[in-house]
Amino acid sequence: QEKCAEAGVAILGGHTVEDLEPKYGLAVIGVVHPDKVWRNNSLQAGDRLILTKPIGTGILGTAQKKGILSGEARDCLQKTLLQLNRSAAEVARATTQVRAATDVTGFGLLGHLREMLTSDDDSVEPPAKKARVTTGPSEKLGAVLSAGAVPLLPQAKELAVDEQCVPGGSVNNLKLVTTGGLTRFAQGVSKQMQLLLADAQTSGGLLLAVPQADSEKVVVRCSMREGA
Repeated sequence: QEKCAEAGVAILGGHTVEDLEPKYGLAVIGVVHPDKVWRNNSLQAGDRLILTKPIGTGILGTAQKKGILSGEARDCLQKTLLQLNRSAAEVARATTQVRAATDVTGFGLLGHLREMLTSDDDSVEPPAKKARVTTGPSEKLGAVLSAGAVPLLPQAKELAVDEQCVPGGSVNNLKLVTTGGLTRFAQGVSKQMQLLLADAQTSGGLLLAVPQADSEKVVVRCSMREGA
């Protein structure tokens, strides 16, 4: 209820699920002006991608269940799980025109990026790049990620080496996005980093597509605002 109050929403009704592990979920109902909707497949060629939270919650969460997560990593995991996306969204909306947006959850960073690359405009031509993610051989829109620029939670890379810490969903995500050449990795991108880019996230951040000219401003203002 504390997080719902922070998000500015009201809880109306509910039900209980009995399980060995605690769960908390919501069915969200709201109203938004048509001109203020952020869609997940309307990015344009030349846009910059901004990720508002580090990735690795799937792998760290599994390691925590097995009792092999360090105290520092556990604290960072808890902090990112409790962080709402509201502040980052407010900063982005006030700073620039957000061309497209999605939250990074069960399909991992690459899976949700793939959804964003399903453009409504077939005339958009991507910049020519060697390493990129596409939606398929017939699609024209692509994206290039710098693996070294993707923020990671502490201990995520080390734990990704341990198969017992990698969720099955993350493995399946990687298979899905690499099938048919949809995703091509440059030499030097380790298998562990590939798994992290496909790691199934809980309470993941926002993946925003913004005009290149405004991207630095969005990053700086998000870093200056607590909770963004």
